[in-house]
Amino acid sequence: MGPTILVFIGLYLLHSVPITFAIFYGWLFLIPIVQKRSTRLSELGFIIQKGNVILGLVLGMISFGVIVIGGAVLSPLLFDADKVRRLLQDWHIDYSYT
Repeated sequence: MGPTILVFIGLYLLHSVPITFAIFYGWLFLIPIVQKRSTRLSELGFIIQKGNVILGLVLGMISFGVIVIGGAVLSPLLFDADKVRRLLQDWHIDYSYT
């Protein structure tokens, strides 16, 4: 949920792509620093096993699919296309380069 909240803050509340980029990747750069100070997962009994990796990949693909399909199905209900177009124009983003 952390990255989602940071992107929401940067894009929706602050209306800035550069600030969104900075806070999102700044948060990601903090993870290794915090992780070095915390207890290692192997010390807690977590061991990488083939079954766990496969389960994680399958659950990740299912989550990705649910997010993409849910977004495609619910986007007309969640997003106002005119408001998104105006916001992109405010940010000087257009499709002239595509």
